[in-house]
This record gives sequence, structure tokens and C-alpha cells, in this order.
Amino acid sequence: MFGQGPAERGNGEGNRVGIAEALVRSEGMVRPFFTGERGSPGDGARRRAQLDPTILELAEAARNLEPGDPLAATIRARLGCLYGLRHIVRSRFEQGEDGARDRERAIRMLRAARRTDGPSRLGAEDRVSTAWMLASLLMPAAQAMPAGGGAVPRADEPRARTPGLGLDPGSPRLRAVFAELESLLPDLRSAEVPDHLAGTLTHLTWLVSMAQSLFSSRTTTDAAHAAERAGETMPETLPDGERGRQIFASMRTLFGGLPEQPLNQPVENDEPPDAGRPPGDDRSPGSDPPPDPAAETAGAGPAAGAEQMAGVEGFASLMALLGGSAEPGFAGAERMREVAESLTAEGRGAGAVFARLEPVLAALGSAALAMRTGGSEQLAETGALLERLGEDDPELASLLVPLLPMISLWQGGSRQDQDALLEALAALVPEPAGSGTTAAAGDDTTEEPRVLLRATLLATRLSQVAEEGDEEEFSRTFDATLAELRATAERIGEAHPAYGMVLSHIAIAHSQRAVRLRDPRLVREALDVYDRVVRERSLPGPLHAALGRSLPGLLAVGAVVESDPTRLTGLAERARAALGEIGEEPLPGERTQLRWALAEVLAATHAMTGLRSQLDEAIVEVVRAEEELEDDPGGMGGTGLSWRQAELYEERVRVDTRAAIEAGLRSLRRVAEDVLIQVGAEHGLRAARNGVSQGLRVASWAIGAGQLPQAVAALEAGRALVLRAATASASVPERLAALGHRELAEEWRRAERAPRGERPQGPEALLAQLGRPDTVVPGALRRRALAALGDELTQLLAVPGLPELTGAVAASGADALVYLLPGAALVVGREAGAERALRLPGLERGALGPVEDYLSAAARRSERPGEPAEQAAWEAALEEVCDWAGREVMGPLLDWVEAGPGRAADAPPPRLVLVSCGDLGVVPWHAARLPGGQHALKRAVFSYAASGAQFRAAAGRRRVPPAGRPVLVADPTLRLLWAVDEVTTLRDACYERASLYGELADEQVPVAGRGTPEELLSVLPGGAGPAASLLHIASHGSAGARPTVSALELAGRLTVARVLDRPGGRPETVGPETVGPEAGESGAGESGPLVVLSACETDLSTRDHDEALTLTTAFVARGATDAVGTRWTATDGAAALLMAVFHDRLTAGGLAPPDALRAAQLWMLDPARTPPPGVVGRLRREAERTRLSRLVCWAPFIHQGNPGAA
Repeated sequence: MFGQGPAERGNGEGNRVGIAEALVRSEGMVRPFFTGERGSPGDGARRRAQLDPTILELAEAARNLEPGDPLAATIRARLGCLYGLRHIVRSRFEQGEDGARDRERAIRMLRAARRTDGPSRLGAEDRVSTAWMLASLLMPAAQAMPAGGGAVPRADEPRARTPGLGLDPGSPRLRAVFAELESLLPDLRSAEVPDHLAGTLTHLTWLVSMAQSLFSSRTTTDAAHAAERAGETMPETLPDGERGRQIFASMRTLFGGLPEQPLNQPVENDEPPDAGRPPGDDRSPGSDPPPDPAAETAGAGPAAGAEQMAGVEGFASLMALLGGSAEPGFAGAERMREVAESLTAEGRGAGAVFARLEPVLAALGSAALAMRTGGSEQLAETGALLERLGEDDPELASLLVPLLPMISLWQGGSRQDQDALLEALAALVPEPAGSGTTAAAGDDTTEEPRVLLRATLLATRLSQVAEEGDEEEFSRTFDATLAELRATAERIGEAHPAYGMVLSHIAIAHSQRAVRLRDPRLVREALDVYDRVVRERSLPGPLHAALGRSLPGLLAVGAVVESDPTRLTGLAERARAALGEIGEEPLPGERTQLRWALAEVLAATHAMTGLRSQLDEAIVEVVRAEEELEDDPGGMGGTGLSWRQAELYEERVRVDTRAAIEAGLRSLRRVAEDVLIQVGAEHGLRAARNGVSQGLRVASWAIGAGQLPQAVAALEAGRALVLRAATASASVPERLAALGHRELAEEWRRAERAPRGERPQGPEALLAQLGRPDTVVPGALRRRALAALGDELTQLLAVPGLPELTGAVAASGADALVYLLPGAALVVGREAGAERALRLPGLERGALGPVEDYLSAAARRSERPGEPAEQAAWEAALEEVCDWAGREVMGPLLDWVEAGPGRAADAPPPRLVLVSCGDLGVVPWHAARLPGGQHALKRAVFSYAASGAQFRAAAGRRRVPPAGRPVLVADPTLRLLWAVDEVTTLRDACYERASLYGELADEQVPVAGRGTPEELLSVLPGGAGPAASLLHIASHGSAGARPTVSALELAGRLTVARVLDRPGGRPETVGPETVGPEAGESGAGESGPLVVLSACETDLSTRDHDEALTLTTAFVARGATDAVGTRWTATDGAAALLMAVFHDRLTAGGLAPPDALRAAQLWMLDPARTPPPGVVGRLRREAERTRLSRLVCWAPFIHQGNPGAA
């Protein structure tokens, strides 16, 4: 490929001998680059050793060339090829600027050689060889060397993959680069192309054509079509061709999703910067004289002389951005940061190539970086860029706003991030794209992004419903989602850029249903759609990769469901191979999720084959995944991962019980963190559902292993998470401030005070929210705050252990704290070591029929209120469940407690605090009918608690005399018939100085207010007004479909969520010396009021019973020392009478609230009952009714809080 130069043709003057030898050596060094000759490793080492001396000789000869020297073109050609070769070597083995200098020198020399005219011009073969080297240096990809530093590289060897695509800022203008490449094509095609270079020529031809098409685009639509054609025509043999196609697909999506707008016109003077110089001048314009050869050899060559061109850098940034979105790992985090900076720098971004796109690309670049790094600060920067974009293009900016909560959610954000995403999407695409609400078909330039946004809305909504656990609602939502997605896919067609995304959402929906129902037919449907999406590669790279990572897990489920082990063949190997292909900078969660998928495959193999080795390997992988999660900026899936580890250990339970329990407790800790990061009780409840069954399972493992302290820890960690988080959240600002994060603490306080529930209406409202980042990405603030807490978070989320609870039982005066769970009663006594697990067959899951029947009857009664048949069926079920409770549970439990060591026969009734787990939480245990016919409250004083932690906190609060500053509330809605009688009786008989709220029949009686939620919250601990000693509310209440919406009907609804979102009091400190909120004083904590909710269903939850989220528990969490609530709708007259007796025993009798309530209920059961003084009129006549002894009249009332006596 190299022809003979003049010196080699016999023109051999003495002073030319050295030059001739250098030219011969150069041919030997450069020829393999073009011919493909490999030679031996020794040959390669020898040639590299000769490289620098040969360059030195030829550089000196080039310096001394006279005008018209017949060797000029040959020397420059060989020197240019050697510089190019050394550039390739250095770019592979060295760091620094020397390689870039060599590249510039090579390009200058090769251009000068090819411009030389006259007798000394290059021959045909030399023109071909220089064209190949020049094309290799100009092609927009960095050079590479073969691994291990073997032979000199060949021209067709793979290029290193770098986001900058080799477009150094010192390169000539981009358009000129491609124009020059095009000018080289005739020479490259003029001679027979060696086999190993044929593919390179094809690639170069395509590259030039692609560039011409792209740079001739005048609008964003033209650019979208050019990108589409580039992807379609890309040669199959192109290295990393699949990646390239993904880049152009991303470019097509980017340009196609923008409203049509003009792009830059071609720039003037697109010639290379050294065009037009004298043929003998191999220097860049305005450069210094050629340097000393010795200096060049030492690497101190001249500074880059080529003009820095904004278009080149901008295009490189654009390619890096698109490459990073097309395939994970294409661009490292540092490079993405450079891209984001270049896109926002004045006059240096991609706008130098594509007009008006800089703001869009800057926002997208920032979003890509946020996705890569998991940084909330980067999300805030993205929001600021979108706000700036909105000033010029509000429609486009609004379409990009959902990126913020979407990224936050993908990285393990809060449930409120999910709500923020849904609200943003609903504001933009309330109806399907193309449904007629937007521009007519074909006229809407934002149709493509609207299709994507609508599909995301449907998929996110389905995921949210799936979390709720309501099977009927999930089925309805799934059918509606699938129908719309299928209709959308059919309408837009396979050629549409959004088709792959729509199809992927269909696949995910199918998989959610299949895994949920574990139906073989549904699994097959899901796998068919998954396979189609993965095979067609019609998704952007990160989403395609994420979908691929989830596929092994789905295949594993399918294999188990269908009992088909052949589905597992090769899956583990594929997953391991995929792990090996992950780069040094994986996306958040990438490695963790793939390891988890591998563990599922191995676990499925164990389940089907019984091979212990597969289970062992599954545990190893899930442990590694959890370890990697600690350093994962996304932090996704931690809760489920820890729990899955516990389940796998439990399968090896004979040897791994301890490990299973430890992993389960770690999982519960992650659930607690997830709950705390949520904003508000409603979102906290959705996160807490993961912990309910986990806590019970870990507790059962621990009880079976005789590890009662761990059983208590598991029960505490899995219960009342929302109540615990509400209390913990109240102390976060103070803890942050103490750690020096005062600004963050104030941000937290402002967020807590901010009104909630605002929903953006339309794009304008979305853009307006950008000025309030925590509204757009609500979880970001809480993640920053919890990260700042560091080790404080451990203390914040700590639950009391067995020693703390034992101390609280003793200090409070109670006899036992009793956890009732399936299969056993776990009793914590007053003394260390006295705890016991009582096996109760009646609590086994198969024996809970009466509880299930009662729940069913209660549900039918709620659905058909006032229906006599349903009321009668419910009362019968209530009688039956109380009979069962006495026979199977309370009878054996009370016998064991009363027979305890050291207990005298004439001792007062034992005081028990009950924590009822699961559906057992609906049972009125105090009303249990014992053998012999008496009720359990005859033999014991009962209090209830949401958890041991809440019991301990309330037990540490001081009671205040209820008559100190009582507040009485009569039903503001005037729908509770006996409310006025109840409140006026209490005022006249017990609380003459009470502040009255609500509606009273006597207009002469002054009231302090209408009884709004705000007024009543203000008198609770942490409220704005003077704290009440007693808050008695006589109004309607109801248990909602979700516990957090259970509410008191006042002058406005007061929900559980609203009570909890402003918790009062100080959270307890967990430690062996403390009983309540304060250390140092046994039982001496802050004071709290007595709250009495004389209303319907104020201590009932229709679901999520383990969370014990009721109005009663919410008021205890809000700082009440004692609270009284009801389990079902009480008869108005009977409830008013019982309340009158309760307050009489409380004030005149001096009893503590639990004792006063017990006394009032026993009074209702006494046929010889006599009303207390002050009960007059029709309320006194009510006391004469014989029906007062029925369960429905007296048993709904329960006590929570401090169980101690007065």
C-alpha cells in the first residue's frame, strides 16, 4: 500500500541516506496498520521501540525541507502516519495531552502531504494510505489498542467507547470534519480494499451519509427523520451497532417529541482551519515556528493549534447525552456532569449545532445526571432549568415536569412522590392522547410525549392500586389500564417511537397480575409480551435493561407455577453473565436488582429440585445484593430484599433460624425507614403494609425457637408503624438543629405546616410549582433530612425491647402486657425473665372461624346500615365471638395470670394491657364470656394498646385532674340525638367550668366555638391554644375504607390522618432506665389530657388492623395520657348514660380512667343499677331499661393509654 518515494527510487545523495533509512523503517512500522499483518509480540515491541527515534529523524527532516523538495510529500506522509500511530498507542496506554498533540500533528502533516502538487506529489498508493490514516484520525470515535499491548494496531480494530466520541474541542469544525471525510472516500475506493478494511469503509460511508442528512436538517422534524434513517441504515457489522441504533432512537424520540422549530442554518467558512496554507507549511495558522525535535520527542510539543469550535463540543455533548439515555454505562457520571455543564455554558452547548435546543438539552442532561447519581440536589437543579425553559416554552417545560417525581420515585422516593407524579400526569394528560381533548390528529406536535405520559400515568396508577391490596379494585383498574394501552398501541402502530414504551407497560401490567394471582395462563401471557418487548429492543436503553433485569425473576415464577423446570435452563448463567457485563458505574439499583433476580432463579430451582446447593447460592446472592444496596444511591428495594433474605433463611430453618430472624428484623427496620420518609399518615400507611405480616412471621419463628426477646422485637417493629413515625417525625427538626442542620430543620418545619392536598390543574399550575421544589418532589426533603440525621436515625426508629417493656409494666402498676397473635399469647410481666409464650390452640389460624364470621357480618352491616336482618346477624356474630374469646383465650389467660407466683388470693383484679395482632384487633376481649357466664372485665381491668411502644409512652405521661380545663363538644351536625343531653349532663354534674363547643339546644348557654377540627386540635398537646385537661366529644364517628380516613363528624371532618399529621408530645427515648418520654425519673414524663370519644366506631379499623390506626390511638399518639373510644356504633341513649356514669366515677369516685370505665360497664350489667346524682330527665329514665346489659350497649367502649390506677 506504500509506494516508493524519491529517495527510495535511487536518488541517494549522502545527506539523504539517514532519511531514506528512516522512511524504510517507517514503512515497516505503519504497514501492518493497513495490511492487517500481526507478526509476533517481539516484532511489535521492536517497532514501538523504533517509533520515537524515527519520528525524531523525520520531524527534523521535515523542519529542514526546502521549497520544491521532491521528498516533501513522502516525508510528511510517513511522519503523519507515525504521529497517528503514536497517538493511537498513547491513547491506549497513557494519560495526558501528548496523544492529542500527536493527533493534531498527524492531521496537519497528512493534509500537507496530500495537498502537495507537482513532481513530488504523492503516488496513488500513498494517497490511499494517507487517506486511511487521516480517516481513522478524523472519524468521530476515540482510537484504541488491542488489549495487552501486543502488536501494532490494525486500522479496523475496535475503537474505545468514550462519550466524547473522539471529538476533541481542538478539532476542526464538525461540518468540515465530515466534509473532509467525504472528500477522502474517492481515494479509499480507488484501490482494492483489503478484506479487513472493507467493513471500515462501509462504516465510514454510512457515517458521512448520516452526518450530511443530519446537518441538512432545517427543523426538529427533519432531524427526527434523519435520526430514524440513520438507525435504519446503520451497517450490521458496525461495532456496538446496537448501541448506536439506541442512540439514534433516543435522538428520534427527542426531536420527535419537541414542537416543530427551526434548527441552525449551516455556518459560514466550514473549511478546515489549515485550508489554504502553502503546501510546505505544516503548522497551524498563527502557530510558532516548528519546535525543536528533541522537545517534541520529550512530549513537550506545541499547544493545540486548532481553533476550538463550539459546534464540535456541542455535538459531542449531545451524543454523550443521547448515549447515556440509550444504554446504561455509556457515559460515566463525571462525563454526564461535564455534559450538563457544557449544555448550560454560554455559547458552548449543543445549540451551536441545533438552535433553541440548549434549554431543553440542559434540562434533560441534568435529569439524566440526577438519574445516574441519585442526588436530590441535582433534581433541584433540573427543576430550576425547567423553570427557565418554561419562560420561553411553557408547553414543553410542563411536559417535562413529571421527570422530577418520576426520577425520585425510581430511586426509592416516598409515596407522596408517587402521588405527585400521578397528579402531574393527570394535569397534563387527563384523557388518552388523540381522544379529541388536544389538537386534532396530525396537528398536535406534542402527541408523542403525550402518549408516553399517558402510558406512564396508567402504569403508575395500576402500581399504586396493587399496593393497596384490594383485589376487586386491582382487577377493575387492570382491565381498564390494559384496554386503554392496547387501544393506544393499535392506534399509533409499531412504527411509532412510543410503541415500545406502550408495549412495555402492557408487559409490566401482565406480570403484576400474573405474579399476584400465580395463574399459569396469566404467566404465559406476561412472558409472551415480555419476550416481544425484549426481542424487538424498542425501548430506550435504561428501560430495556431494567425490563431485561426483571425477566429472570418472572421466568422463575412461571417455572414454579407451571411446574416446568425447563424454563429455568440457562437462566442462572444468563443472569451471572449479565452481572459480569455491568460497567464500573452502574445505574442506581442495577447490580442489586440483577443479583436479586439471580437469587430468585436459584430459589426456584431449589423449590423444584430440592437441591440444597441452589438454596445456598440463592442466599449468597441475596446477601451480596443487600450489601451492595448500602452503597447504592438509589436505595431501591431494600425492604423486600431483606425480607426475601429472611424467607430463604427460614427455608433452611433447622440451621438458620437465627439468621432468618436477624434478616427479618433488618427488613422491618427498612420498613420503618420507608414509613418515616413518607409525608403524612396516608402515605405512611401504604408503606407500612409491608411490615404487618413480616412482623408476625418473624415473631412466630422466634417463639418457635424459644427466643422471646426477638419475638417481642419483631412484634414491636412490625406494628403501629404509622403511629411511631408520626411521633418520631415530630422530633426530627430538633434533632437536625442539634446536629447543626438548622436550615434543613426549618425546611422540615415549613413542610409540616404547609397545607396538603393541593392538586395542580393544568400545565400552568405545574410550572408554578417549580418554584417550590418540595411540592414537585415531596420526598426529596425527607430523604435529605434523614440522611443528615446519620446515626441519630437509629435512635429515632428504635423500638423498646423486652427489658424496657418489663420496666414499663412494673412502673405503670399493670400486671402484664399481653400480645395476642395467631397460635399464642406472649405475656410480658413485671419482672425480668417472667415472660412466657402461652400456646393457645384457639388462636391457631384454623380456629379463628368466629372472628372471620364476625368481620363478615360487620362488613354486611356497614354496607346496609339500618337493615334489621343484617343488624340481627351482626349481633349474633358478636355474641359468638365473645363466647369463643372467653372459652379459648381469656379463660386460659386469666387462669395463668391469677395463678402467678406471689399473687395473693385476695389481690385486686389484675391489670392487663392487650396488644391484639391481625384480625384479633376487632375482638372486644374485655367482653369475652368466660365459662360460667361472667364477662372477662369482672376478673380484670383491661386496657388496649396499639403497640408496646405506645403503651410505654402513655404510661410515662402524667395525668392531670380532668376538671382542670375540661372541653366538652356537642355534635355540631345535630345528628346525634343524645349529644346535647350527654354534654349538658356532664357540665352540670361534673364540669361546671367546662368550655363548650358545638351546637346546644339552649341558646342562652355560651359556646366557645362551633367545634371545628382546628379548634379542637388547638387544645391538644402541641396545639396553638391552652391545653385541655379533658376533651370529651359527643358526635358521630366512622371507620373509613382506609384507617387514615376514619373521622369524627364535627364542624368539618377530623380524620385520623389529620390528627397524626400534627403529633404532639415528645417521642419516648428507648433505654433501660426510662419508662416514658423522659429519662432519669421513673414514670415522670410530660402530662397529657384524657380524651373521650363518645361516638361511633372511634376505635375500629375495617382493615390494616395491625397498624391499629383508629381515632383513639391517634389521640394517644397526639399526646393523650388516656383515651376512651368505641369498637362499634353504640346505641345513643345507652352511650350517653354510660358516659355519665364513667365521668361520675372519674370525678366523684376518684378512679383512674381504666377503672372508671370498668366500673361504668359493670354498672350497666347490674340489674339493680341506680343512676348517679346529676343524671336527670330522659337520661335518668334510660337507666331503667333492661336492654342496657346487652353487649351492643356497654361493650363497645375501650380504654387506651396509661393503665395505672389512680
